[in-house]
Amino acid sequence: KLDPVEAFRADQLDILPYVPTGELDRYQSPESGLASKVQVVTAANNRRVNMLAVNLRRPHLQSKQLRQGLSLAIDRDDILREVFRAGKAEYHKPMTGPFPPGSWAVNKGAAPQPLLNRNLALARMKAYLADAGAKTDLELLYPDDDPQAAAACTRIKADVEGLFRDVEGGRKIVVNLQPLPMRQLLVRVQDEHRFDLAYVPFDYPDDWYPYALGSALDGNASGRGGRNWFGFLSRETNPDADDQRLGQLLNELRLYRDFSGRIVPLTIEVGKLFNESLPFIPLWQLDRHMVVHNALKVYVDDSPNPIHPRLLDPNVLFQGVARWRLD
Repeated sequence: KLDPVEAFRADQLDILPYVPTGELDRYQSPESGLASKVQVVTAANNRRVNMLAVNLRRPHLQSKQLRQGLSLAIDRDDILREVFRAGKAEYHKPMTGPFPPGSWAVNKGAAPQPLLNRNLALARMKAYLADAGAKTDLELLYPDDDPQAAAACTRIKADVEGLFRDVEGGRKIVVNLQPLPMRQLLVRVQDEHRFDLAYVPFDYPDDWYPYALGSALDGNASGRGGRNWFGFLSRETNPDADDQRLGQLLNELRLYRDFSGRIVPLTIEVGKLFNESLPFIPLWQLDRHMVVHNALKVYVDDSPNPIHPRLLDPNVLFQGVARWRLD
């Protein structure tokens, strides 16, 4: 098995993407012997967020009380600290709505409100479970080749089931974890719609976040292989008036060009409505690290000068690779 540190030392490796935060010291410490050979960068172009996809085609998940209870139960910041940050508090941000933290689409006029509220979560869960027909077991899919995803989903399970730790008697929510190969997981989520919950990434293609969200929640795109994995606003998922209003706002946004006067205020309203409807459960945005050999020079388009590697987009990392050079 290739040891990337040794490979960098021997000039046999030029770029290593997707490096977990906990492994950065392997490349940055004096003991690595790489101080003059590589640089560790965090991608500046990062529009990927992580979510719990929710299959609204399942009758029990059409309950907003259940979806809100799940979202309110998850301690995002604690999971980031314990699973992803590896003692580096400056990395990785919890989401407070559907859009990437720190982006223009997040309300700058007020301090972000964490989605965690255990007391309210329990109240929502109890209200859901008061229905005699409420389903208590939920399946959560996650990729089986990602140890951090496994740890995060284990913590999500503990957060949700832990709500009932001091509740005597009565029914309780149980989260059953199901690891799957990523390809199989995506087939079940995107094509077959055969899931309850799934831990998956979601990539905004550009900085026009509400447009991409509207596309992902388009009720006319909820068929097999469609971009609306969740079934939001499709007739079979029984959308209510608030859901319809969210869809209406997302469509209305496309009619405006006044960024600060109309687009930003409407986007803030979209965020508020989203947190009530919860077509999916937002979790966090993970910073994406790369190790790059100093001999690698990255060029884009016809620029005569190389760009800094942190400007690379991890989703299309090797776009334009024919222009790159090794000095």
